[in-house]
Formats: sequence, structure tokens, C-alpha cells
Amino acid sequence: QAIGELIEGNDRFLSQPLSEATEEEGVVAVITTCSDSRVPIASVFSVGQGEVEVQNTAGNTIDIDGMAEAVRASDAPLIMVLGHNYCGAVNSALKREGSHCRSLEKGILNPIRQNLAQERDFQSEITNSGNMEAAMTNVYGELLRIAYPTAQNALYLRNRIRRHQTKAVGAVLDLETGEVRPFIDSDQIADFWE
Repeated sequence: QAIGELIEGNDRFLSQPLSEATEEEGVVAVITTCSDSRVPIASVFSVGQGEVEVQNTAGNTIDIDGMAEAVRASDAPLIMVLGHNYCGAVNSALKREGSHCRSLEKGILNPIRQNLAQERDFQSEITNSGNMEAAMTNVYGELLRIAYPTAQNALYLRNRIRRHQTKAVGAVLDLETGEVRPFIDSDQIADFWE
């Protein structure tokens, strides 16, 4: 039944006019967001094919190499790290719950725990429903991974931001309202890029 629903959805998709898939992409942003199915980027931002490059990872942890390659290929003027309230990965990290899978523990939960342990350098008026504050702290920590590069591709991203070729923004999606709220950007934390 699930495959039938997916194929029906594809049939609806096929009934709509498509942009030319072979044309050059007009990517306006590279967005790293959570792999949670409640975060449908195309719907949230009402964008079409080729307008955003989306990288979905549990807890919106940045794949630096993937992000750098996407920015390199598209010359995107914007990088966004988008978290959300009620995030399962952030909640697991907050509860210090372990995982049966070592790669999940090492690759996702440990970086989120490190992000949550850092001091925040931002203030927010956003209501803390569903651990929104923790989600914001995690997004902030992921931006710092670009600001303080430990890998060549992170250095590439940092240099683009420093030269104002690409702007980096941290934002959260409120799952209760659907509103995306940017709360920090590379201009506000300019000293990180120096």
C-alpha cells in the first residue's frame, strides 16, 4: 500500500509542468536540515525544482564536504542551517540517550551534544516549545563548524562567507505554526569569519 501511495503521488507530480531538468540550476540556497519527514523544504519555502539544494541529516548536522560541493557547483549566495522544535535527534542528545548504532552515536548524537554544551552567543525571543532553544543552540553549533574549519572544504566555505560571496544563516522551523525564523547570520557573528 505504501508503494501505491508513492506512485500515486508521482503520477500527480507528472501531471504538472516540469522545469527543464537539463537546464542549469538556479540555486538560491544550500540548506542543511533535519531528515525528519515533518520538515518538507520544498513546501516550507514554496520553491520549485532546482531552486534549493537540500541536505537532510538527522539533527541537521552539516556534511561539510557535501555542503562545500553544493556551493561550489551552484555558486549559491546563501547557506542555511535549519533546525526545528520536537527534533528527535536533539531530544535524544539532551536526554543523553545512547544508540544501538555506533555510527549514529559518533556521527550524529556526539556532535549535537558538543553543540549543546557550547555557550550561545545569541539572544532569542522565540518561545521554547518542543526544545526550540536546544534546536537553536544546535544550529548555532553547526554554523561554528564552518567558522572554525578543521577540514579544507570548511575553509572553502568560511572564505566564501568572509568575502561576502555566500551568507550563512541559522534558522528554526516551528512545527506548530510552520513559520521559519532566522535567528543568526554571518553578519551578526562576523568576528568568527576573520
